[in-house]
Amino acid sequence: MLKRTAAVLAALAVTVAAALTAGSAAAGPAATGSTRTAPALASVSLASTIALDDCSASLVRYPSSVSGDRALMLTAGHCWEGGMPSAGQVLQNVASSRSGTLLNSAGNSVGSVRADKLLYATMTNTDIAIYELTDTFAAITSRTGATALTISASHPTSNEAISIPSGYWTRIWACNLNGFANTVREDQWTWHDSLRYDMAGGCEIIGGSSGSPVEDTATGAVIGVNNTINESGQMCTLNNPCEVASDGSTTATKGQGYGQELYWVTTCLNAANAIDLSVSGCLLPKPPGSGNTVTVDNPGSQTVAQNGSVHLQITGHDSDSSQTLTYTASGLPAGLSISSSGLISGTASTVGSSQVTVKATDGTNASGSTTFAFSVTSTSGGGVTNGGFETGSLSGWTSAGSTSVTGSGVHSGSYAAMVGSANPSGTSSIAQTFTAPAGASTLAFWYNVSCPDTVTYDWATATLKDNTAGTTSTVLAKTCTQGAGWKQVSKAVTAGHSYTLTLVSKDDNYAGDATYTLYDDVTVS
Repeated sequence: MLKRTAAVLAALAVTVAAALTAGSAAAGPAATGSTRTAPALASVSLASTIALDDCSASLVRYPSSVSGDRALMLTAGHCWEGGMPSAGQVLQNVASSRSGTLLNSAGNSVGSVRADKLLYATMTNTDIAIYELTDTFAAITSRTGATALTISASHPTSNEAISIPSGYWTRIWACNLNGFANTVREDQWTWHDSLRYDMAGGCEIIGGSSGSPVEDTATGAVIGVNNTINESGQMCTLNNPCEVASDGSTTATKGQGYGQELYWVTTCLNAANAIDLSVSGCLLPKPPGSGNTVTVDNPGSQTVAQNGSVHLQITGHDSDSSQTLTYTASGLPAGLSISSSGLISGTASTVGSSQVTVKATDGTNASGSTTFAFSVTSTSGGGVTNGGFETGSLSGWTSAGSTSVTGSGVHSGSYAAMVGSANPSGTSSIAQTFTAPAGASTLAFWYNVSCPDTVTYDWATATLKDNTAGTTSTVLAKTCTQGAGWKQVSKAVTAGHSYTLTLVSKDDNYAGDATYTLYDDVTVS
């Protein structure tokens, strides 16, 4: 958690001030010898952020709010003035006198705001707190010139550029999302479908930034609340969140930051524009004894070649762990079906795109759902076979060295190719020869390198040979990174040409620093 005591914050403020005085323009501490560039800040500033005594907050509105409504203040659930809510605890309509300093775009105070009611707060499944202020939106705008930020009503995208403006620090962090963490655990608390920040640089958040809005850099819409970072590399302890896989295994990465999504709030608004946990499809957790809360993890956009096999496991969560969820789906491409346990499988027979909605229902008829895009691409005249490795094998590929498929840490779907090994090895590769289909112009794939060595000795690389033209180009230059997450590269292709794509992971077979690379979602479009 990123809430801090006054003493710790004061000490940290001295450190940050010293760094800034020294002329540092980085969003956070960078690794020695590295240079990190954050996404450009488009429409995001410090406007409408709020400085609390120990956290950050923001002036927000629902998409359906009107100027005469009482204004809202958003922060993290663990920033509640009554202390961090226990796991399973949900607070509603609690009297409050929480106040904060409202800032303009330059980070200067334009006045104070005060709440008289905590509308909703929890640290179960998510980590949010929403307060009702004493003034209306119109009154605050008239008095301060501030305009509320709008909470997004939709699920964010996997690699969205984000900004995190902190009212406490009058500082903005910026990076990209690195997908979503299905389950994050920290001490007694568990969160689902969490925003995972890209560790390539820019979002090295610090104490006091808890509760800051996570904004879509392009639009300024608030897609989440900043809530935690793994501070010391410990596993699942306080201030050291971990990710929990479907098999119960856990992983923790020092410096990995997370936020919690906000579109859940908009699923619980009634006709009076108030949070109502009885609204059908409401995703926010309910107080114990008031009915179960069911959530479904979003797998992200899916792409499969025509006549390709699909094996996609959807996961859901119930506030009552004794319940069994039953899954149904609408909008699936022809040839695909979903089992009652949430496995989408079959052979995608028809080219096209659709929006798939998967719903999970428990024995009390409580339900939750998620929606994602599913595209079936044409392979007329050629194309990559098993580019998403969803057959659960390397069928269609020629292997050399140490290669396999893995179901852990994939980019999308259920599987990715693992080239190299977690144990010392040598040079490993997978390759495929294909013909670029009619109308195709781009080859693209995703990669995730685990390279604790240096590029002098270990690396990932990829080449594309145009067999028709007799030329070879480098799609991915030698790369050695650790913890940078999934990245995409692309290369222009000519329709009708024959190509050979070779995906490589080089390890120097030295004990203690084994290198391997995950590859996924190889497409020609």
